[in-house]
Amino acid sequence: ATAAETLTGTSQTLAVTPYALANLGKSLSASGYLKLPGGLKMNWGFVNLSASATTIVTHASAFSSTPYAVAVTLFESNTTARETLKVSSFDATTLHIYNQNAQALAAWHISIGPS
Repeated sequence: ATAAETLTGTSQTLAVTPYALANLGKSLSASGYLKLPGGLKMNWGFVNLSASATTIVTHASAFSSTPYAVAVTLFESNTTARETLKVSSFDATTLHIYNQNAQALAAWHISIGPS
């Protein structure tokens, strides 16, 4: 079965080859995505956040509809207490992260939803 047939599950008679399995939709970069058979997709990335502002992140690969779950975590070696980063909204193509701190910060994000 091709990678596309593997992702959609359209064939009941073709076998999945290692090549097709390895070439499912993906971008394994620092800001990337992975499509799984059955219709689930994960997007992730690293983002620099401006101080006291909302940063709009574009998903590496758009979802077919609103993601099921998103998570953001601060990336910092400094042990200074920081205010929580907030996801102010998200949709099939973007994630809005509000940094309520007076300092510019960096964060990792991950979103899971329908491919």
